[in-house]
Amino acid sequence: MNKKLTQSLAIALVLLSSTSFAATKDVIINANVVGTCAFADASPITIDFGSLQAGTAPANKTGIAQFWCSNGTSYTLTTNNGSNPIDTQKNLVSGGNKIPYSLVLDDKATGTGTGKNTAINVVLTATIAEAALEDAPVANNYTDTVTLTLNP
Repeated sequence: MNKKLTQSLAIALVLLSSTSFAATKDVIINANVVGTCAFADASPITIDFGSLQAGTAPANKTGIAQFWCSNGTSYTLTTNNGSNPIDTQKNLVSGGNKIPYSLVLDDKATGTGTGKNTAINVVLTATIAEAALEDAPVANNYTDTVTLTLNP
């Protein structure tokens, strides 16, 4: 019996020594998706009133700002007062001459994005009031640059 017990123990030791015990460890994978917004392209938006005459009716012209925002990201599109403001009044200028105007963004200037493949179009409406043209501004080319800021 002793011989059988010794053989059984020897077989058990061989089996135990050939069996490996695996250790495990979890790997946690994280990602943080941040909300972002971007304009569709880098080219400036041009709103051109064309040729205007003193004493004419108010002039309205539009342009479109196109951008996208990450899905679920709230955004606000705003303007500054341009390069030639007097207080908060935007002005087209030529030399020392100024023509006041307004620039209004439509109701899509605030909202929530739905992803890069869904463009958001905000209509920009620039207006020169009739009174600004009644003052008979000096004939010349007038310009201003307004900066749009898109905040996610």
